[in-house]
Amino acid sequence: MITPSTSGSDRPRITLVTPSYQQADFLEATILSVFGQNYPNLEYILVDGGSTDGSLEIIKRYREKLSFWVSEKDRGQSDAINKGFLHSTGMILGWLNSDDMLEPGALRHVAETLAAPDTERWLIGAGRIIDADGRPLFHRSPAAAVTRKSLLRWHKNWFAQPSTFWTRSLWEKAGPLDPDLHYAQDLDLWLRMKDVAEPVITTAVLSVSRFHKNAKGYKDRYEVARAIAGITKKRGRHRERLYLLLSRLELAANYLWNCCSDRVKKVFLQRQERARSKGS
Repeated sequence: MITPSTSGSDRPRITLVTPSYQQADFLEATILSVFGQNYPNLEYILVDGGSTDGSLEIIKRYREKLSFWVSEKDRGQSDAINKGFLHSTGMILGWLNSDDMLEPGALRHVAETLAAPDTERWLIGAGRIIDADGRPLFHRSPAAAVTRKSLLRWHKNWFAQPSTFWTRSLWEKAGPLDPDLHYAQDLDLWLRMKDVAEPVITTAVLSVSRFHKNAKGYKDRYEVARAIAGITKKRGRHRERLYLLLSRLELAANYLWNCCSDRVKKVFLQRQERARSKGS
């Protein structure tokens, strides 16, 4: 947990955008983690894709505190995030998915670290990973130095997206998100940001991410791997071809491992069930 410093009205405005679709199970925890920051100059925008699972009722409970919200059909996560930033006025930006949360004091740490928000700067922090029930899984810290080569090997060197923030001036040069990307759109943005400015690295834990069976990164692993391969091919340079090759090999190996491990788990569970049936 980050120790909050004294508040002040002179702090830069931070805009957070939460894209959401059918995430009623986790959405309220996300919203509460943002308002629980008690950051004095917060602009919080929520863009829902037309959910029918009770999300709208949750959003309406907090509509008086939201700077802007909408619930309508969109083209997907990237489109929703871009839409949110079109309504933003903050000098520091970030997005928080509707199954993730901020750690207490995160926004104050961001404001203090990005002390010159009128320049092209970005910040990468650490994150905690939990399961659907809130049980801790692991901790993820960024590398001491984030380079283009490390980004091209994203599967090995990924860092927590909700622990990443940037200035408006950098967004204006490197953004917006590619609306045609539905997976790994953060990597595509990081590569463009890296071409403009070096990131500031902090070991502070700024966010909590959920790994659960309905998360896109878990259930659509093949599509994620394909997206990463396409992005690194598009953004990679000729002299980086070795790292592109390593990235593709690692992606293929990881996908095969996940497929095999899923099959092994399934067989193991089936055997356990048969054993229980015989014993009853």
